[in-house]
Amino acid sequence: MIIVNVTSFKVTRNATILFLDFAAIGVLNYGFWLVLARIALLDVSGGVASIFSIIMIFTSIISPGIPMATSKYVSEHLSRRNMNTVRAVIKSAIILVLALSIIPAILLILLAERIAGIYDVPGIITPLRVSALIVSLFPLLAVINGVYQGFQKMEYSLGQDLLVAISKFFLGLGLVSLGFGVIGPVL
Repeated sequence: MIIVNVTSFKVTRNATILFLDFAAIGVLNYGFWLVLARIALLDVSGGVASIFSIIMIFTSIISPGIPMATSKYVSEHLSRRNMNTVRAVIKSAIILVLALSIIPAILLILLAERIAGIYDVPGIITPLRVSALIVSLFPLLAVINGVYQGFQKMEYSLGQDLLVAISKFFLGLGLVSLGFGVIGPVL
């Protein structure tokens, strides 16, 4: 009976933290796009939306399932108290996601002019090339979240997600308002 109560508490607590995580990120992202639409010209907000969509496509190619597998295997080997295997899983996931991110990053750099041509916005060529660096950052952050979730430290996952979203909100919008245009939110 005590084991069930402890497990129920953990499930409820972790699910609540993940709910708060998704809700906070949703609100911050909505606020970002709302404020961006109010302070930036249409070509800037359209360029930013295009670049973020392209980044999401490339990051989706890189990390299908790696963060979830990391979470599963960290949790599984942690329950067996096999810390060497836990470290090996984390190291392998990080190396794999970084190695897989090289090809899409290079492709993004090489295809930046063609992508800008499709959107008919030549001003996004440089931000697209800069965003190639971000292509490896998002999957790496997802793997780190997978590690947190494997250790059942959902509050760390929430903290990381909030840090990224708040940084994007204030730094990105601040740089746009300072005249950096499309490259502001990409940085």
